[in-house]
Amino acid sequence: MNRSRIVVLLIGLLLVGSVSIAAAEPKKIPGWADAMQDMEVFKGALSKALGDETVLLTYLPGYGVVFVFATYHDDISLVQRQIERALRFIVPAVSLVPSGQKLVIAGRYDSSRFDSVWELMYVSTPTSSGDPNTWTIYINRLSD
Repeated sequence: MNRSRIVVLLIGLLLVGSVSIAAAEPKKIPGWADAMQDMEVFKGALSKALGDETVLLTYLPGYGVVFVFATYHDDISLVQRQIERALRFIVPAVSLVPSGQKLVIAGRYDSSRFDSVWELMYVSTPTSSGDPNTWTIYINRLSD
């Protein structure tokens, strides 16, 4: 291999290396701290409505806010009532979520014997979460 090819190859490798370094640089979500303060209010209300369950939340840029919990209640209708009660009051608590993005509440129940496993998910938009007609509800059971 002649010298000019080696130089071109090294330059190419340096360019590829610098591009991959730039692509891996983390980004910040504008307004994240304010949005999280906003969401913590609803997280506390949801946790209380579900009987002090641990509720986790995150904001997914471009998608919206996702709340996730595991419950010890095997009665899915009880959990549904509690989520729906909380959803009706969520609109003021999600004012900082950009328009058009989603609001998701997802919960899961696992019995100790795995004979009753279910997942429940509500998908809405922050501006319409007070209207039950706008909710998309998913119920999945392991036995189905």
